[in-house]
Amino acid sequence: MEAKEYIVSGMLELYASGALDDIGSAEVEQMVKKIPEVAAELKAIQLSLEKYAMLHAVTPPAFVKENLLKVIQPEAKEKVIAITRSNNKFYQYAVAASVVLLMLSSFAAFYFAGKFNSTKTELASLQNQYDTLKNNMDVVIANQSHLKEAMDMINGMNTLKVKLSGTEKHPGMQVLVYYDMDNKHIMLDPGNLPQLPDSLQYQLWALKGTNVLDAGAFSPIAGILNLKAAPEAELFAITVEKYGGSPTPHVDQMVAMGKISI
Repeated sequence: MEAKEYIVSGMLELYASGALDDIGSAEVEQMVKKIPEVAAELKAIQLSLEKYAMLHAVTPPAFVKENLLKVIQPEAKEKVIAITRSNNKFYQYAVAASVVLLMLSSFAAFYFAGKFNSTKTELASLQNQYDTLKNNMDVVIANQSHLKEAMDMINGMNTLKVKLSGTEKHPGMQVLVYYDMDNKHIMLDPGNLPQLPDSLQYQLWALKGTNVLDAGAFSPIAGILNLKAAPEAELFAITVEKYGGSPTPHVDQMVAMGKISI
């Protein structure tokens, strides 16, 4: 018999409560010696019984004992009943069985309540793990959807790739803007733009003649960024602005610029 089967058989609880005969007790003791898991479970059951007994122990008041003796002693003097050996033995067994059943029922309630609480804790932990995995999966699915959208646009027949180069103050900057001529959608590859302080962001501008359109503020992260649409544009420029963007560009903070060529 495997350890788990033996543990749930109830033999350990009967052994701990003293309800097994010599053969049953010997069997349990043999299993305890052979299988560490059984030994550990028996120890846990015995500790639980001890805790239960200590928790529910009640010391009766002294006057209860005195009153009981007053009632018993006179009756004992007046009436003596002979009890045969066989009846006395049966009575002892009956009392022992009653005590064992009471202990087992009380212990079962106490023991399985602890098991139930442990199971509830484990279930809550599993639920938290599931929620975390689900959230992570939702993020992965969203990223995959965004990546597919970006690849479809980049490879689209009507998408223009506009190269933005660094200004005199910021030589070496390289940024790519993808501009869909059909729906005017803009995506941006930040290239080698350096990180900014938390209070600042880059902002893309779409320019045509004297019109300057905000195409969105962004921070340079890896991957393709999805920015605002621009109804019209001849060239694109990037400036450094306060976090969240500005209504108009600070030309002195321009870091890159590129013209659309068709």
